[in-house]
Amino acid sequence: MVRLGINARERRRMHDLNDALDELRAVIPYAHGPSVRKLSKIATLLLAKNYILMQASLAHGGNSASTQQHHGRRSSVNSRGHDIFARKMCMKN
Repeated sequence: MVRLGINARERRRMHDLNDALDELRAVIPYAHGPSVRKLSKIATLLLAKNYILMQASLAHGGNSASTQQHHGRRSSVNSRGHDIFARKMCMKN
C-alpha cells in the first residue's frame, strides 16, 4: 500500500514537471509548428536559460557574449536548443 502511494506521488510530480515544461516551451521564442520536433526537457531548459541571459544583457545595455562570459562560460546552442558545451561535458563523464 505504501508503495502505491509513493508511485502515485511520483506520477503526479512527473505530470506537474511535464506540464511546467510545456508551459515554458509555449513562451520561449522557438518555432512552433507541426513540422518542428518538440524540444527535449534539457533543450527547453537550456534554451530558456540562454534566452533569459540574452534578455538580461539587453536590459543592461550589454551584449549576450559578455553576459555569458560573466556567468562562467560562453554557451553554444545549436538550432534545436541543445547546449553543445554541456553535451561535450556529459560525454567526458
